[in-house]
Amino acid sequence: MSCCSSSKTLVTFKDKAGVKVYLPHPAHKEFGVSLRGIPDKVLVIDCVAQL
Repeated sequence: MSCCSSSKTLVTFKDKAGVKVYLPHPAHKEFGVSLRGIPDKVLVIDCVAQL
């Protein structure tokens, strides 16, 4: 990946149960593997919306 490349991924969940399903899911594991080698360029924001 080039130093100037930019990519964004937004993952949202309806509720905490959805997060619990996603974390061990193979799709989440594959996404993590795709980030290997660029961990210093990854920003994760975890928040809960208050409606």
